[in-house]
Amino acid sequence: IPRLFTEGGIDGAINLVALSPELAAGYAKRNIPVVSLVSPISGAFCLGVDNAEGMRLAVKHLAKLGHERIAYVGAVPTYSVGRDRLAGYKKGLEECGLPYKPELVETSLTMLHYASEAVEQLLARTRKFTALVFYNDLIAMRAVPSFMQHGFAVPEDVSIVGFDDISV
Repeated sequence: IPRLFTEGGIDGAINLVALSPELAAGYAKRNIPVVSLVSPISGAFCLGVDNAEGMRLAVKHLAKLGHERIAYVGAVPTYSVGRDRLAGYKKGLEECGLPYKPELVETSLTMLHYASEAVEQLLARTRKFTALVFYNDLIAMRAVPSFMQHGFAVPEDVSIVGFDDISV
């Protein structure tokens, strides 16, 4: 893609993945019109979801169920989707009067096979959480066996919420 920028072979772009800040800046610098299906990009029309709002609502849902120590497992905040979902997590906690605790946050660049590693890293730091919000539904589903291996019953001991609303 960077070569296409310099050679000028792009009239417009449809963005299907989270963009790095550099790539988003490249579109803007060259006045390339963009439609994003994932997350807002400055100067682009976005058809995607409101990642911050969705995560905020997930946290508020868990807090309404009585959870006061809610962990977050997500993508690094380098990309807009990861940044927005983490911001929504923090805002949800704030609105519920719950403190943000960095030890309850686990992020990674590679999300697909990250569920068990995230659970291991969280449990190595603390077991003082009763619920988790995950970056997406697939990671949430993949985390369940890891919790069970550590003797947790889901949802009796720990509640899990994913993001995306995929069909199971």
